[in-house]
Amino acid sequence: MRRSADSVFTKIFARSISVHISPLLAKTSIKPLQITCIGLFLGLCAAWLAIKPSWYSCLIAALLIESSHILDCIDGELARLTNRGSPFAAFFDPISDRFKDIAIIYASCLKASKVAVFNLAQDTIFFVAFFSLAFWLLYMYIVDAYLNPSRKEDAKSNSLKNYRSYLGLYDLFIYGSIVFLIGNIFEFFNFYILVLALMGVLIQIYRLDKVLRNDDT
Repeated sequence: MRRSADSVFTKIFARSISVHISPLLAKTSIKPLQITCIGLFLGLCAAWLAIKPSWYSCLIAALLIESSHILDCIDGELARLTNRGSPFAAFFDPISDRFKDIAIIYASCLKASKVAVFNLAQDTIFFVAFFSLAFWLLYMYIVDAYLNPSRKEDAKSNSLKNYRSYLGLYDLFIYGSIVFLIGNIFEFFNFYILVLALMGVLIQIYRLDKVLRNDDT
């Protein structure tokens, strides 16, 4: 039911919960695409709440982001348990994740603009947000378009005895946003993402080069 590899934080905080929910949903007529859509809705609601000035709004936003992440685990598990998945659902799943990423980064940009973080002008804050988003989407494009297919093939050939964990940058995005929200410092999240995305792009270009070299041989 689970993949042969999971990032550390996903395994601890999301997969440990989702594996108990998916078998229950498998007994219903719910489809993985419906779970994906609910997860997208929760992620967009989280971004909307994150803009609000109150701390409890940020706390609820953090809980919604985590709930959305758990649902992102459930849709894949449900597809593997029930064979109710579809090519469109598989195609839409990573796209829905990018919509959530864009909404969260944009929300942080708006909040940073409202409080004039680091006494920066609005144009500078939007400039940082633009490059944060651009590099993050480039990072995730490399992962989804080139590296995920090889991971899926790897998952088919590995048994659960070879189940392993790794530190994923997407986890640092998800749980970084949660920490920034709970700490009521969400206006700084854009700057964190800019550094994370730049580092991620360099790492994934290196990994992609290795994958392509192996394919050539």
